[in-house]
Amino acid sequence: VDTRAADNFVNLFEVPVLFHLGLVVAYQTGQVTPLVLGLAWAFVAGRVLHGLIQCSYNKVLHRFAVYSLSTCVVWVLWLVLAAGLLRA
Repeated sequence: VDTRAADNFVNLFEVPVLFHLGLVVAYQTGQVTPLVLGLAWAFVAGRVLHGLIQCSYNKVLHRFAVYSLSTCVVWVLWLVLAAGLLRA
């Protein structure tokens, strides 16, 4: 049984939750800047690429690289938001 689509669906409830919360924090604190938007789109692109890899040829090393990079983008997003809150 091919479980790639189901596995990809499960992955949507891991790091993306932190991403969505980060966007809410950015909006509520007035920190929606070009940098934050760029990071947000970079994360979305990474998740799309991760899903495409997982649902197609599913090479774990490629998937892990994209997953790691997009996860780092979320951490950078949170660092930018924290720095903005500390400056306020």
